[in-house]
Amino acid sequence: MMRSLQALVAKPVRRIIGLMSGTSMDGIDAALVGVHGAGLRTQVELQAFECYPYAPDLRDRLLRAAAGQALPTAEHARLHFDIAASFAAAALEVARHAGVAPRDIDLIGTHGQTLFHQARGSGTRSADEATWQAGSVPAIAALTGIVTVGDFRSADVALGGTGAPLVPYVDYLLHRSTSESRILLNVGGIANLTYLRAGAGPESVLAWDTGPGNLVIDGLARTLLGRDRDDGGQEASRGTADETWVEALLADEYFERLPPKAAGREQFGAEYVQRMLDEGRRRGLEAADLLATAVELTARGVALACRRPPLAGAPLEALYVTGGGRHNATLLRRLEALFRPVAVRGFEALGLDPDAKEAVDFAVLANETVHGHAGNLTHVTGARRPIVLGSLSFSGLPPQPIADDP
Repeated sequence: MMRSLQALVAKPVRRIIGLMSGTSMDGIDAALVGVHGAGLRTQVELQAFECYPYAPDLRDRLLRAAAGQALPTAEHARLHFDIAASFAAAALEVARHAGVAPRDIDLIGTHGQTLFHQARGSGTRSADEATWQAGSVPAIAALTGIVTVGDFRSADVALGGTGAPLVPYVDYLLHRSTSESRILLNVGGIANLTYLRAGAGPESVLAWDTGPGNLVIDGLARTLLGRDRDDGGQEASRGTADETWVEALLADEYFERLPPKAAGREQFGAEYVQRMLDEGRRRGLEAADLLATAVELTARGVALACRRPPLAGAPLEALYVTGGGRHNATLLRRLEALFRPVAVRGFEALGLDPDAKEAVDFAVLANETVHGHAGNLTHVTGARRPIVLGSLSFSGLPPQPIADDP
């Protein structure tokens, strides 16, 4: 097995599939990437990308589990394998779409599906801090026949880190600049940013979750509009945000806390959405006004993060937006207004499909793992020390015959 790993690392270019599903639980992003080199020499070529929606029944089960419903242990075990089967199918399908045989894929990097995440990044893990990304790594390897790396967050959390965000390490490898100080803003279910100071080293990278993103906006849309999302932010564009309420929401402890910090459904999930619905009705807000308020909360949460330590006063020339929130025109207009004169651009300006970014990130993290490189930035996550991330499964390789040691 070690010889197989050495041969993998020695290849000039590795074909790696990155698999990602975020807190919105819309589906599985699958990216086939050609990865050249490792560490600071890493270069990537996106060869194929697709998003595969979850089967409706599986998504309903995931949402119930992530909401903390009391479920039998057997259901959690089944989810662990059913998610793995869906991730494996996505990997094989994106390879087929690219015209590449599974035997010619070198590695899979899977984020899994987060069902619980709570960690504060204090350097010492407390009893209530843990993370769980479902989707068995050995099962994915066995079902695809491809060596697989997954469970990237656990080691960092075990060392007292937040376990998220992890992509800032990849952001530095792939998107640093010698001339432009920039923020990479991902608005998924949760909004998170990575700050890359022009010409600076990895120790200067700043990153954390700024607060809610599509998790709240989409949750409100499902109740108010009967749809999974407010497409393009059209309904929100007809409303007026309740500014007084937004100010009160931004006084929440999460926004006040300095990084390192990470958020999820535990902070901004179904209970938070229900409280917003109840308060919105008490305030007499129409659906459009309530959605406008949620958009304003997301945008102002990002702006607030940039105006407080440790980012306050840092040079900034451009903000690049990725994630599902990039498709919300109302949110983008608010970001442009709040950050003017800083340029707000789509992530495609950096030469990569913005929808593919996070799947590509986990392909690169898998590449770093097999090279033995630490994938956590400790000043970002708060972990006690750098550590190689993830669990590696060789279940995709044929077993070797038993032989005496040479």
